[in-house]
Amino acid sequence: LKHYIYTVLDNYSRFIHSWQIEAVVSAKIRLKTIQNAIENTFGDNPFEEVQLVTDGGPENDNRTIKKFVQMNNIHHTIALKDIKQSNSMMEAFYRTSKYQYLYLKQILNREQLRKEFTQWIKEYNTEKPLCALGIYTPLEVLNGADLNLSHRNIFLQAAKQRREINKSLKCSVKCD
Repeated sequence: LKHYIYTVLDNYSRFIHSWQIEAVVSAKIRLKTIQNAIENTFGDNPFEEVQLVTDGGPENDNRTIKKFVQMNNIHHTIALKDIKQSNSMMEAFYRTSKYQYLYLKQILNREQLRKEFTQWIKEYNTEKPLCALGIYTPLEVLNGADLNLSHRNIFLQAAKQRREINKSLKCSVKCD
């Protein structure tokens, strides 16, 4: 049985804000994931300048979605139609999800798929540093980690701190 994974990913942090697995392609399901992502991200707080980038699939390019984005002042662009770029971040997430996680499992039904994908999203968001984010996880970047710090700078800072700590320690044993 074929399943569709609906996902909303933040382009900056790569954090997955919302997802759902269903056996059908549906504008209503897509709308629900977008609404959940907005609620998970902003709560009841007003938001400005939200940009939604999707592919041109029927679940993304339809009257239901167009009405919602218009009513909520969301800028919706369709990859390879409205903008020249593909939706590469989302495509990379799906490729990683499939080849490094889901295809390695023996998934027999939708319930098991949801269970495995729930575990994968937790790992992806909170445990796996992403190459594109340096040494950080999507959650760390979402919470404000400084992407301008390189690996080398972080290691140099840690080494400097260790030297300062070591200098400040006094040995209480007298050596001859």
